[in-house]
Amino acid sequence: MNSQDKTASQASVLIVVDTAAPLQPLFEQALATARRLDLQVQALLVEDHNLVRLAELPFATEVDRYSGVARRIERGQIDRAMRRQTQRAQAMLADLARQHSVSVAATTVRGQYLSEALAAALKANIAFLYRQGYRRLQGSGSRAALVAAAAPVWLYFDGSADAEKALQFGLQLCGANHSALKLIIPAATDKRFAALRQQAEALIHAASADHVLNESVQLKRRQQLPRLLREEPQSLLILARNSKLVANPQARNTLDEITGPVVLVS
Repeated sequence: MNSQDKTASQASVLIVVDTAAPLQPLFEQALATARRLDLQVQALLVEDHNLVRLAELPFATEVDRYSGVARRIERGQIDRAMRRQTQRAQAMLADLARQHSVSVAATTVRGQYLSEALAAALKANIAFLYRQGYRRLQGSGSRAALVAAAAPVWLYFDGSADAEKALQFGLQLCGANHSALKLIIPAATDKRFAALRQQAEALIHAASADHVLNESVQLKRRQQLPRLLREEPQSLLILARNSKLVANPQARNTLDEITGPVVLVS
């Protein structure tokens, strides 16, 4: 059994993060969820090997913020920066876990973020995923991660039983965070959109959560999704782990473009 399989099989709530990302809000959200639902937690910290490959390219340089001088990026420089980031993430996670009275076991791997995240999430009940995307490893002043209280929650609803389960979790999360829920409904036609919206609204009404729903957006092409989420940077996306965005290898290209926090529900 490899480290990813071991992590996923033991986890009910799984946290998978790119160590280059600002992590505290996502850690807080995941740990609070685990405590509220009385679930165990595992964390997978992913050091993105694409950054290492970038450093190996002959034209890879960075510009000093003070002198303006371009310098060659060295492999050792990337390795040291990654180790520092991982150590900070481990220390932060341990400290927050103590504050939330939640036990967390963390594993570190180096690989391609999305592949590692989806492999680890296979057997997790709930998986919190977040990566920042490419930026300076030592950069300061980067945009803070989201998932703060009252931040809007987007939910990808395709009408499946798995999507209904994800919707139930989304309602719980919105209730705990006092957040608005926004539905993303993949539908090529207006008729299909109306039918799925009615299905979702009936479930929301049955849960006495009508006040949570803010709006419903029709998604005619999955390529629109990353742009839609970028328009509201302080947001979180929830979707079923078995949705086409995750299960379909071609559709994963769209998922790979999302650099904000994502929650997979199974």
